Amino acid sequence: MIKPYWLAIFLIFSSVKAQKDPLENLLTNKQPVGYISFSNTPIVTEKDDFFKLHGHKLIKSKKELFVFIDGTGRLYQYSNPELTNPWTRIDSTTHFGYNIAAFPFSYQDQIFNFGGYGLWRINGQLRVYNKEEHTWDIVKLNKEIPFLFDEKNHLLWYDHLKGNIYLGYSIQRNEAIRTKEIDETILDFTVRKFDLQQKEWVELGLLNKSIRDKIQTVTTITMSPWGQLITLGDKINLVDYEHNKLLLLNINKAGYQTIFRNKIGKHFYFKDTILYYGNITDKTIDSIPFSYSDFSDTGITVFTPNAQESILNTKNLAIAILAAGIGIIIWLLLRKYKVSFQLKTDSHNKTARTLDRPINTKLFEEAELSLIKLIITNTESGRLTSIEEINKVLGITKRSPEIQKKQRSDVITSINQKYKFVYPDQSEIILKQRSEEDRRSFDYFIAFENLQSIQSLLPA
Repeated sequence: MIKPYWLAIFLIFSSVKAQKDPLENLLTNKQPVGYISFSNTPIVTEKDDFFKLHGHKLIKSKKELFVFIDGTGRLYQYSNPELTNPWTRIDSTTHFGYNIAAFPFSYQDQIFNFGGYGLWRINGQLRVYNKEEHTWDIVKLNKEIPFLFDEKNHLLWYDHLKGNIYLGYSIQRNEAIRTKEIDETILDFTVRKFDLQQKEWVELGLLNKSIRDKIQTVTTITMSPWGQLITLGDKINLVDYEHNKLLLLNINKAGYQTIFRNKIGKHFYFKDTILYYGNITDKTIDSIPFSYSDFSDTGITVFTPNAQESILNTKNLAIAILAAGIGIIIWLLLRKYKVSFQLKTDSHNKTARTLDRPINTKLFEEAELSLIKLIITNTESGRLTSIEEINKVLGITKRSPEIQKKQRSDVITSINQKYKFVYPDQSEIILKQRSEEDRRSFDYFIAFENLQSIQSLLPA
């Protein structure tokens, strides 16, 4: 006869083992999971070599578990765990390349993917998986708000319980439309809410400037029951769109450093108020209990509501009219008495932004530093930098042309924005011109007169 304590030990170890695999942990929950953070580790065995480098995104509905292949319509369902490959492809789509960095999710037992980049533009289309036809259908919305979601710099929270998607800002890029700007990407910092029941976008206000100024440092960890869990610089924050609050996670919270260190490369997801994180390849999983009280209010709102924005605009207009009136009176007085004066301006202060402290050596990320150093070296040697060289230094030579183009653009845009922050009166630091060898392509360079200014921003 088995002793009771042996039975208890057996049950404890059995329970621990059952929680060792994130996939098993997800399947034990009969409720949908709003969002499972992405990982670079492939989940399904993709036979087509062309799609092996595309990201694999997990989706959990009430009873089923799916993998969506980024940039495609390919959808796999977890079917038989006893098989070597427990995933079964359930779609029959052939088109791809139209929804890179789309946001996939489940709602009322249907699978959707939203937004993404492809066919030379960022779109705001909502697509739903048709179970009967095994294809994707378009869903008509009241308006199209283009956006991307690839966990970096993007602000998005899916409230799966209420069926709302909150968007912190949108990204506009349409390469079929001619523009005079060097940068083809336009950021729209309007905060919006999308109602999945009504299929409508509603504008909430303008993203807070303190968040806008740090947008390049945002990285998504996961989505909690209360808002989007992100890192903003070196802090872990909660973006509570519903109550319009930016909250800060207590640094003494158990697991704080673990979350920060593992924010990239592992799967994070909430089941109720428990945060789970693990690695599918190693079949490891751990958990941290959370509550709203773990966060403190920073006093910073996520957005300025439209009503307040209108009041502020009215005040600003009144101030501008008053200032203009005073300016005209002063001008008339000076003209009447023929008073002339000369404004003297320090040319250096006009060019460079005055900073209260030395420039942070972490102004540029590693990938950005590598690209800057490459273009500086080539420029000093009298050479232009090709897109092949850029792909190589960014480590994206094996990615698809669409992904290569997007990542090159993102890195170059980020460098130019940071440079203009320090030198607001200067043009972009990284310039481009048509390639002599292939007029469809571009080569990149830095103007000789700007070499000293960009080198002054690099770490010693």
